[in-house]
Amino acid sequence: MSNKETKWIKSGDKAVIKLPLSKSPVFNRKLPLSTLFVGPYSHEFGHELFSFQGYARKLSEYCADRLVPYEKVIVACRDSMKFLYEDFATDFLSIKEAELMGFSKETRENLDLMTHVSESFCRASVRGGSGNFRHEQSFVRYGKYKQALRIDDGAPSLWTYDLIIHARRKKGRMSVNLSDEAYDVLFRELSSRYRVAFIGAEPDSHCPDGASDLRGIPLSELANTLASSRLVVGQSSGPIHFASLCNVPHLTWGGYRLRTFIRYAHYWNPFSTLCYLLESSSDGYIKNRIKMSKLPKDVLDSGHFNILDEKRYRHPPVDRLLLWIEKVINSKKLDEFNKKRMQRDLAQ
Repeated sequence: MSNKETKWIKSGDKAVIKLPLSKSPVFNRKLPLSTLFVGPYSHEFGHELFSFQGYARKLSEYCADRLVPYEKVIVACRDSMKFLYEDFATDFLSIKEAELMGFSKETRENLDLMTHVSESFCRASVRGGSGNFRHEQSFVRYGKYKQALRIDDGAPSLWTYDLIIHARRKKGRMSVNLSDEAYDVLFRELSSRYRVAFIGAEPDSHCPDGASDLRGIPLSELANTLASSRLVVGQSSGPIHFASLCNVPHLTWGGYRLRTFIRYAHYWNPFSTLCYLLESSSDGYIKNRIKMSKLPKDVLDSGHFNILDEKRYRHPPVDRLLLWIEKVINSKKLDEFNKKRMQRDLAQ
């Protein structure tokens, strides 16, 4: 962090920490830090992953190795999101309980012995254009590979699912969802060769008849299921971003063109998870944006980020999507990446 973005805050006379500036005096005055209050947060899942929970964790770490650490880290969130904060939170509140205590999306000021991380502050800290968070964050890898030997047509497999698909229904501003019928075709064509499951939240996602329906399962269970599967497929969305934090290879498309590119390539991919993005490489757009976006110059040669040259990258036809899925799931690169993460998890 640069000096322009930070200011020294004193914690009693024993410890000094460094926090980003905000408009709230909570962050800009001398404060004996005892409690970190996080939330309430109810915005989009993707932004909670990459513009909120990582920042809250980083703030908790600033005091973790000092003489006066936070005595409590209280998180107010949706019940389904508690899993994201369990590694550093000491207490949880529901959003309603937090609001009854006077905490809202806005930063609460003039708090004794407490620092408040609010949704409004974090949303205001998202850069225009790129849509990336301004401040330093800390992320953890979610989920762990669970060994599962299954027999498919006489061939053994060590993966719970070959393909996990998020058939998004939620309306977006920059891309049109594929139809339910398109995902029905995907399932019919793929399920004869691969074990396929569908994830998401109801009614914002679709699951074809006869498919394994994992929609609405707890986030902790979803993390382990993703980590035990070979490839996640779907239009750019919260579940696909979650796959990145689970270190699970994913194939995606759609969204704001610049934001989708720089997020999956770098800023929203902290563990360099293997990613395949449907994009047009023939118009020079991506190469021209690398320097402007302050991405590593070798991002296209890094190995973890791969562009699949597709002219209809916003709304790929089903036959083209099938072609790309088959190409990726049978690739040596995918097998090698999955083998390494499997061995890592089994060794822990």
